[in-house]
Amino acid sequence: ARSARTPMAHFITAPTIRFEHAALSAPIELEHLPDAGPEVMDADGTFARLWPTALVLSNWLCEHPEVVAGKRVVELGSGTGVVGLVCAALGAASVTLTDMPDALELIRRNAALSRQKGAVTVAPCTWGDADHLADLLRGGGGFDV
Repeated sequence: ARSARTPMAHFITAPTIRFEHAALSAPIELEHLPDAGPEVMDADGTFARLWPTALVLSNWLCEHPEVVAGKRVVELGSGTGVVGLVCAALGAASVTLTDMPDALELIRRNAALSRQKGAVTVAPCTWGDADHLADLLRGGGGFDV
């Protein structure tokens, strides 16, 4: 048995998550793969799980929507995409969700589930990949947040 102090004890284990906050007009629905094994994990094994810190940041953004409202937002290493999807729901002008190529299918599914009206795009961005970074920056004049 894992003690409450081990990092794995803090993973969210439900396969679907519903993020709700009074600042949002509708909840953000998303999937993650809490039991994912090496066959679906990328090189560092982090994209498939929803990390509790993503929910903490999402709550903070809901309390401070002015940080993203009307701005061009990029989320690097989006994983499930929850933070960027919250930014879109809070009125970001555009949101680009990025992660390693293996993670993009999950991000696209979650973007579709969330049904955000704002401009949400998904793009590959592997740390250290100059081509991914160049493509990302070439897109639309940069990002504000």
